[in-house]
Amino acid sequence: MKVLLDLAAADGGTARIGDTRYRDLADPARAVGVMLEPNFHPGRSGRDHLRILARAAGIPMVRVDEMLESVGLAAAADRRAGTYSLGMRQRLGLAAALLGDPSVLVLDEPANGLDPEGIRTLRNSLRGRAAQGHTVFVSSHLLAEVEHLADDVIVINKGRLVAQGSLADLQHAAAFIRTPARDRLLDVVAAAGGVAHARDGDGVVVRGMDLDQIGEAAFHAGIPIHQLSSEAGSLEELFLNWTSGDVEEVER
Repeated sequence: MKVLLDLAAADGGTARIGDTRYRDLADPARAVGVMLEPNFHPGRSGRDHLRILARAAGIPMVRVDEMLESVGLAAAADRRAGTYSLGMRQRLGLAAALLGDPSVLVLDEPANGLDPEGIRTLRNSLRGRAAQGHTVFVSSHLLAEVEHLADDVIVINKGRLVAQGSLADLQHAAAFIRTPARDRLLDVVAAAGGVAHARDGDGVVVRGMDLDQIGEAAFHAGIPIHQLSSEAGSLEELFLNWTSGDVEEVER
């Protein structure tokens, strides 16, 4: 995210928003809304913090009260931001990101510190913007919330890309097999380029191969199959599978 926003240098390649680097955007506040971490003067009120940002970006002042209302901070708008709770600081950061009604949002852990009502409000707001054709780029470790929010997922483990694709496809990209020759099947799948994990008893979970490929590989190896079916999993389960051990293949 810092590379995308020209806050850090990439080792290689370039990151652009549309066809333009962030530093070259003519009106960045209206093009990209950013919340990497709440950043404000603790002695200023939440309203004054947004007013300063709006004035600097040439944004109409009416947007300040609109954003405070939209994130649930209207009642606390005149309190010093330094007295805000973590969840309130997150709301203020989101209001600042939305101030210019940008077409792109870049948010790091936006649900951190929010109560259940705040998380639902955030989710509905971000999904609503996505439905209007905007881009919402979110980084989060709250996998259960990501599962409700995201259309597409990228998983990075120890600096390496280990999974990417639509959430729906990734959740149904596994196969479950029951076979009395579990260890042999693990070897066959590995030789065919798939990724397999043993499950209790005679079960095997395979990724990177479809059902037909698994069935044909087992048939040619003379491995009896008692069950072969697609398996959907939660994002948390998938994440633990992707990041356990040394993942060598990128699953798509």
